Amino acid sequence: MLILLFLLQAGYLSQESPPPPTVRFEERKYTLQEAFDRLTGVRFGIDPKISTDLVIPPTKELNVFDAMHELCRAHGGARLFFSTYAPRIDIRPGKLFSPPTSNSGQFHFLIPVVLSSQVQTFDDPPVKRLFLTLWTTWTEQGSPAFLESTPTITRAEDNQGIKLKLIPQPGGKPVRILGKPVAAESASLQLTPPSKGSTQIKILEGYRRMTFIREVKQVEIFLPNEGPATSSTKLLSVAKFARGKGGLTAVFQGPTPKDPISLGNHLQNLRFVGEKGVSYPARITTGTKGPEISRIEVVCTNIPATEKIVAAKTGYITEWKTEEIPFTFENIILP
Repeated sequence: MLILLFLLQAGYLSQESPPPPTVRFEERKYTLQEAFDRLTGVRFGIDPKISTDLVIPPTKELNVFDAMHELCRAHGGARLFFSTYAPRIDIRPGKLFSPPTSNSGQFHFLIPVVLSSQVQTFDDPPVKRLFLTLWTTWTEQGSPAFLESTPTITRAEDNQGIKLKLIPQPGGKPVRILGKPVAAESASLQLTPPSKGSTQIKILEGYRRMTFIREVKQVEIFLPNEGPATSSTKLLSVAKFARGKGGLTAVFQGPTPKDPISLGNHLQNLRFVGEKGVSYPARITTGTKGPEISRIEVVCTNIPATEKIVAAKTGYITEWKTEEIPFTFENIILP
């Protein structure tokens, strides 16, 4: 079996995140659909009920995140709606709202909900709680592979100078964005309650830890006999290969990655290639992680019985980069 390696410097995120795309509107009326179509780098879905409504946007240059808020304000009856794992940000009819926001390069943070509550369990004094919902969205260029489930708060004070602390929650697994057309993701923050009589969180600073792809190697494994084979490559080999009715099954194996990310998540666009050059996407079904060797089982369907498979191809992520994307909010109104 022959292995060909092609090095791709992905550069998904540089040391300093570049600014998001910008837009400058002419001094005229636009339909809401037309105006949002001018915003690049982020996907939007405009409700047909308001898509043809006319708006007059600001004429100053705006980044894509500020522009989406300004267009909703210009309309007066449109608002942003975020959904977990949705591929876009929806613009729907609704009462105008202006949540606290923070921009950080290719990333945008906003706090749509602040909830204050008091819990009485009858065996202890009442406990006050303060919850914030933090949405994180990004441009297509800045899309992360993984996000830490809970943001880190480095500074929080109310308007009377009392410091607020983040109450730790049970540790959650990193949120996987890799391979998904996701536009935004939310997290819940619980802070110690502010002082009596305070009306605002004067300052809230922190960061969201995110992991990005930094380097990908393209791996091509030739399968001249459509059979299992091993290879001296240090990245990947085909350990088992079997044709079945309408498709095939195979087992790939390779050295267990040194990072905590599983072997299957290191592979992008895994596929088999027929002798006519047609590619057939493979789907990972299971995976096992050993101390030295990891394996994944895959299936590939809809392959004509007469099609001979000559190769397997995939992008192998060989390097990741974890960044702390900062945010700063000021004067968050308390309930």
